[in-house]
Amino acid sequence: MPRPLALVGLAFILMISTSRADTGSPIRTVYQVPKTAQAQEIYREMRARRVLEGLREIVSMVRLPQTLTLRLSECDGEINAWYEPKTRSVTVCYEYIQDVRDRAYRATLPAGVTYHDALFGTLAQVFLHETGHALFDLLDVPVLGREEDAAD
Repeated sequence: MPRPLALVGLAFILMISTSRADTGSPIRTVYQVPKTAQAQEIYREMRARRVLEGLREIVSMVRLPQTLTLRLSECDGEINAWYEPKTRSVTVCYEYIQDVRDRAYRATLPAGVTYHDALFGTLAQVFLHETGHALFDLLDVPVLGREEDAAD
C-alpha cells in the first residue's frame, strides 16, 4: 500500500475509533488478555486507543451474512496475522505488533511520518488485508489471480 493511502486509512481509523457505540454490528472485537508483560503493554495500548473498534467501523460498511471476529491475541512467540475460516476470525498477534514497533523505532522514517503513523498504518494494513480474505470467504467472492494480491 502506498504511504499516502496508508496514512489516509490510518487517519480514518483514528477518526472513527471514538464514534458511535456498537449498534448490533455482526463484527465482534476481542482483545485477548496476554500472559507476558511485553504483550500486556501492547494489549493496554490497543484497548485504550480502541483500535479494533475503529477497524470494526470500517468493516461494518459491508453487510456481512455472518459474524466476523477481529481479534488481538498472544501467539506463543509467533509473529503472525491470519484469517481463520472455521471460526470466521481475523487474528493479529501481539508479537506481530511488537515486531512492527521494534522496526518503527529502528527505522529512519520519511519526513512527516511519525512513529505513530508507522505503527498504526501498518496495523491497519495487516488487519484490512486479512479482512479481505474474510470478505472473500463470507461473501463467496470469486478471486481472479492470487488471493494474496486480491486481498491487498
